[in-house]
Amino acid sequence: MRLLWFFVSRTQRGGRVVYRDRFSLKTMLEFLSQVVERHFPPITVVYLPSLE
Repeated sequence: MRLLWFFVSRTQRGGRVVYRDRFSLKTMLEFLSQVVERHFPPITVVYLPSLE
């Protein structure tokens, strides 16, 4: 909700208008994915111990 408030809304007389149609669920999930990948890079290699 905070992203909506700051990035896709504007102040007008009587309150603030939020343009929800410009910020879809898909867009929000892409933002969240970018943040998570910045802090926790994806694992690309898995080493398995040998059974010998």
